[in-house]
Amino acid sequence: TSFPAFTNQIKTGNYLMAPGSNLEKFLVQFAIRIVILIPLAMLLFWLGTRLAKASIISDPAIGFDASAIPDFHFEGLFHQLKSIDKLTLYGTFISVISILFCGSVFFKRFALIKTLILTALMVGAVILTFVLLSHLFYPADTHGFDIKLKTYRITENLFNVQLAAYLLGGLSWLFFLPLAYFKLKEKEV
Repeated sequence: TSFPAFTNQIKTGNYLMAPGSNLEKFLVQFAIRIVILIPLAMLLFWLGTRLAKASIISDPAIGFDASAIPDFHFEGLFHQLKSIDKLTLYGTFISVISILFCGSVFFKRFALIKTLILTALMVGAVILTFVLLSHLFYPADTHGFDIKLKTYRITENLFNVQLAAYLLGGLSWLFFLPLAYFKLKEKEV
């Protein structure tokens, strides 16, 4: 939903002619959707969990005690992860946001839907490529849509597949945010 002024040519011209650099316009949209809305959504989710717990009624007939349900805390979602996994999770979150942000700059109408469809098609194409390569290189070990990946240790605690996931999930935002910025810069009137 970023850059709603890009839905037609007149609004686009007015938006781009407004005072301020394209970087400022880019940062304002980023700040509204990331800096303001994400903490607000997390607050509403936390409030919803508190209200859900408060609405549960204890039933002594079956021995259910609602006070035994622990309170929800966001750090409880991540306390079992290693620090590199936490960083990758945060990077993946930023990467997904940057993909959606980039899609809103490229598509004029129905940007979110088109971005989600295009992302699903790209992920599907990658999976089909892995299936095809698995059938070509390991024909005896693969059947149907099975994928066989050769895994090996890079270090004592790191496999090659983990490294690929860390790099793809944690660093793809470094590609998508500048891409969105330069595409926005192209739209100058």
